[in-house]
Formats: sequence, C-alpha cells, structure tokens
Amino acid sequence: MKSLIAKAKNRANEVRNRLGLGDEPVPNIFRLLENQGIYLFRKPLRSNASAMFMKSPNAHLVIINSKKTLGHQIFSAAHELSHFLYDTHIMGGVCTVDKYNQDIEIEKLADLFASHFLMPENGLLNHILRRTNNGKENLDVSDIIFLQQHFNVSWSAMLYRLYTLGYINQTEYEYYKETVRVKKEAIKYGYSTELYEKDGQETYSQHYIEKVIKAYQNDEISRQKLEEYLNDVGISLSKLEIDEENSLYEDEGDDYA
Repeated sequence: MKSLIAKAKNRANEVRNRLGLGDEPVPNIFRLLENQGIYLFRKPLRSNASAMFMKSPNAHLVIINSKKTLGHQIFSAAHELSHFLYDTHIMGGVCTVDKYNQDIEIEKLADLFASHFLMPENGLLNHILRRTNNGKENLDVSDIIFLQQHFNVSWSAMLYRLYTLGYINQTEYEYYKETVRVKKEAIKYGYSTELYEKDGQETYSQHYIEKVIKAYQNDEISRQKLEEYLNDVGISLSKLEIDEENSLYEDEGDDYA
C-alpha cells in the first residue's frame, strides 16, 4: 500500500507542477479534463457507478454520473484523469470511486491520485497551521468544513485525507463521518451547499460538439453521420439548430454588434 501511495503522490505532484497549480485548489476540474483532450459529459446514469470511460485511437470520452453529489463528481473527474494519463492500455471501464478499500489496484491507484491531486499535502498543511495556531489546537468541524469547501471536495474525501495524514484520529474520523450533519453545519457557517447537492443535470463536451459540427460544416461527414455522432452521446440534432446549409440558425433581428 505504501508503494501505491508514493506512486499516486508522485503522479499527482507531477501533473500539478506541469499545470502550474502549485499547492492551490483545482479551479475547475471539469474544464481541466476538457483542456487535457478528454471529451467530458455529465449525465444521470441508471447504475450506481460514479463514472465510465471509453477510448478509441483518436478520442477519450468520460461520463460522470450527475446523480452523485457535486463533491463526488469532482472526485470522479480527478479519478478519470488518472486513467486518461496513466492507464493508456485500458480501452474503457466503469468506475466506483472514493472507495479506499478497493480490491483492484488500478482503481485504488486512481482514487489515491485523485486524493493527492485535489488535496495536496502542503496546501492542506498551510491552512491547517493557520487555523490551529501552528498546530497547538485540534481541528474542529468548522475547520474541516473550511478545508473541504476551499479544496472543493466531498466531506468523505476530506475526512479520509485528514485521517490518512494524521490530522484526525480514527475515533474523530468515524465521529465526523457518521454523526456530523455536514450540510446543516455548512449552512450554519455560511457556506454554499452546492458540494452536497445531486443536480442530475446533463452537460455535454463542448470540444466534442465543436469537432463534429466543424467536420459537418467542412463537408467531412454527412448529416446522417453527424446525427449518429451526436446520438452516440445522447444529443438531439434538433437541439443544436443546424440547418441543411451547414450553418447555425440565426434568429432574425438578433443584434451581433
């Protein structure tokens, strides 16, 4: 296990350094995945899976289950980033993330990568020292909620990270996980509850849509093929308002100045 943790930490630090993130929170993990060349979709899945990915020689597609909380979705995205960057031999899979007792090593490694990537140790330490009088005081609920909100992760992910780093003990970990009503506490301290919500929304990869529309507009694919590519990811052609002359509809009277 120690070797897996070290491997995940090295990978996370490597990616963070390459992206210039330092020890700060990831601003928008979903946009980050798209910028890495991943076609990212979020939609409610029928199964309890956190995410799924499919790969071809020219594309890597990820679907995040939006029936999960936003915090869970963010962790899922970081998990999928690990697969994209380091598991290039795998052509696809269904992932249930944030399960630190996973038996499959490659999934456990992706979870550990996500934890280190989203919650870098030095970044956590800086804020912990600031809030605990340089370590002279123990973390309390308000401190942990601050850290969770600051790093934009789920309550369970932050608790487990603090536990493995030794900032809370097992008794505290179990108490905070099983007893604390985090949404109520977050409201009490003036935080948004967005991380705890299950939005169930559908969002589509802008890069994917742009690519297939441009291929159609440049006569590289037929309208039928365009419709097939869009249907493959659950998008209706009529929703995009594409006409037969390969242009987007423009409402009369719109001001584009």
